[in-house]
Amino acid sequence: MLRTLLLTLLLLSSAFTGQAYQKGKPKTEPAPTPETTVASPRVDSTKLKALKARAIGPAVMGGRVSDVAFDPHHPYTFYVGLGTGGIMKTTDQGGTFQAVFANEPVASIGAIAVSPSDPKIVWVGTGEAADRNSVSWGDGVYRSTDAGATWTHVGLKSSRIIARIVVHPTDPATALVASVGDLWGPGPERGLYKTTDAGTNWTAVLKAPEPYQSRVGCCDVVLDPSNPDVVYAAMYARQRTPWSFVAGTEFSLFVSLDRGGSWLKFGDLPTVAVDDLIIHPRDRDLVVATHGRSLFIVDDLRPLEELTSEVQSRDAHLFSIRPALGFKPLPGFEEWGGKAVFRGENPPTGALINFWIGNYTGDAAKLKITTATGQPVANLSAPGNPGINRVIWDLKPTKDLLTEYGGEGQKFVQSGEYVVTLTYGKIEQTERLKVEIAEGIETR
Repeated sequence: MLRTLLLTLLLLSSAFTGQAYQKGKPKTEPAPTPETTVASPRVDSTKLKALKARAIGPAVMGGRVSDVAFDPHHPYTFYVGLGTGGIMKTTDQGGTFQAVFANEPVASIGAIAVSPSDPKIVWVGTGEAADRNSVSWGDGVYRSTDAGATWTHVGLKSSRIIARIVVHPTDPATALVASVGDLWGPGPERGLYKTTDAGTNWTAVLKAPEPYQSRVGCCDVVLDPSNPDVVYAAMYARQRTPWSFVAGTEFSLFVSLDRGGSWLKFGDLPTVAVDDLIIHPRDRDLVVATHGRSLFIVDDLRPLEELTSEVQSRDAHLFSIRPALGFKPLPGFEEWGGKAVFRGENPPTGALINFWIGNYTGDAAKLKITTATGQPVANLSAPGNPGINRVIWDLKPTKDLLTEYGGEGQKFVQSGEYVVTLTYGKIEQTERLKVEIAEGIETR
């Protein structure tokens, strides 16, 4: 429910800023796909400083439906997890519902996940992932291999509350479980857990450092749809008493580039609890819903999706560039009768050009942009700082390549394909960039 509301709010926000782009029993379970060895990254958090979340405004929350999971192969089938009422399943697009978890010893549901590669396999995390004083707790993870007809308890019995489960897109035996842990006091089995054998064994892949392990849990996890080796997770410390609620949020947002083998803190978020994460399917932005500071967005995850060990070993690398839209953002509401004004930060207007620098040499990183036929359009530069770097091209010619007259230099370039060339020392690399200028805007 919260994810649906988040995605709706994000799309509405895009419209107002003028950015209009366009899940019978099986006899046997599928054999798990063996994991390929993924080299641990050599990058550290300081090299991700260019990727920062921007606040976009109010969030929407409410209700006691804890999760909804859709069958990816049968669009009329989905599962509804209830905070205190088990799981309801429909196969006729919500016309009728059947209780499919009524014979289990718990009724509080925190998370449901249907395997993308085999919709008969359904994972459930028990314990409603809310901070209310009326919240009920669960007893770990359950798994069904017959689309919810029967269930098997597969571990993490002491987790109490599970906020999210994600299943590997091609291996139904591999799953990540975000365990928030006991709301009412310190407890074990908090953090992010991973299994590669359908729940027979579990490994804690992300936990808070001591002395915080018994209080800090993992509140959400999401796999990058373009590269499932890349995992995003958020950590959250909270405890309720009959008369108070205390939340500590110093652990924030993390990314793993190697299937959870190692983690880096990133996003430059303020001190705030993260409630929900989702990756925009079109723009590949990470949307972050917080508990107290509304919504943030990390624009364009391509650098993290493409930051392989090979790329990290290079002195310089230019990442692929997402299509750019030239538009005039609306100014938004500017006046308010109170003592302060909050305005969500619009996405950068233009092309986001991301590149990697391995080692500092003193050289500047130079970016040359030309038309598809080779005509120079813009020259940009940035310090050669080690790590991921981001430069914004505003889709206008730079002053060294035009003679300004009558405001002509303030107009966007024409729609079409452009070539971006990164030069760093003796290294040179090119990438293609598609530019589209919104209808009705006069170009050069």
